[in-house]
This record gives sequence, C-alpha cells and structure tokens, in this order.
Amino acid sequence: MKAKKLRGKQKRGGVHEGGYQPDTQPDFGSNFHTQSRTPIRYETRQACANGRHDLIYLSSYIHDAEFRIDEIRQRGRSAVIPLRRARWELYKQTNELPCVQSELTVSAVKSLDVQLGAPFTATKKFLRNPQLTIFSLEYISDDYGDGGTIVISCNLYSKVTVQVGDKYKVRLEDAL
Repeated sequence: MKAKKLRGKQKRGGVHEGGYQPDTQPDFGSNFHTQSRTPIRYETRQACANGRHDLIYLSSYIHDAEFRIDEIRQRGRSAVIPLRRARWELYKQTNELPCVQSELTVSAVKSLDVQLGAPFTATKKFLRNPQLTIFSLEYISDDYGDGGTIVISCNLYSKVTVQVGDKYKVRLEDAL
C-alpha cells in the first residue's frame, strides 16, 4: 500500500526535503532484513493513520542500543539521545552484528525524566559509566488529546519518560 506523496522538493533516496519521511509507505519487512549498510534515517510520520506503527518500527531498530544517561541533551524543545546501535537489520543476511553511532531525537518535548530502577543501580561502577540498554520504545496517549508520553524501557528496571505535545516526532539518524 502506497502512502500519499509529499509535496515539495525531493532529495536522493526518495526522502522529502526538510525531513526523513519516505515518499511511500516503507516495506518494513524488507527494510529490516537487508544487506545494505546505508545509514538509517527515519522520522515518524505526522499525517499517517497510526503513528504508533512508526514507533514500533523504530523500536525494532533501537532494541539493544546503548546510551549514557549523562549524554542526553536538550536542543530547543527536542531531546537528543546519542546511541551505540547494534545493526540487527543486517544480521540475518550477513551473519554479522556491526554497531553504529546514532541519534534518537524526540521533538515537542514538554519534560524528560530518567528513572533508575532498583536501588542497586546506583553503584560506583554505574555512576562512573551510567550506561543503559534499550529494550523497547512505546507511546502512551494523553486522554485529553494534547500529547502523551514516550517511554523508553531499559535494563536495570530503568526507563526514560518523555512528555510530548500532540505534534511530536521521533527521528533515528545513523552517523555516516
């Protein structure tokens, strides 16, 4: 099923200028089992029927990604999380699991909270290297339609909770 074409200038690779949204609905299955080492650049679609599908898609790419909580930064109304992402999309076809530096950016951020799980998390070793591994990414909508919460569940019973406005976007961008 093809999505409606975006208006405006097109860049190479079928991506609309000014964003990372594809011209057509991606074939998620073939994108995830590939031999292409092209960096991933994907942003949730604002005008699609269910943006949660895009978050499930992104969650599959960032599962097992590692990040340091002391490297999360704010850029305007966006939160940027530098990741070290395992390229699981290459594993089935190449039998390799390379890693790549990536950034996960969430826009329309109202607040961000990092919650460490169990009390044993705050050990000297963890405080010297406050690194977490991502398990999943999900969106919980607000009952009033003015935003919601993006939850990044991590190891050590920890999570990153991001309160967002209703026009939020989540973008994954691998380093070149």
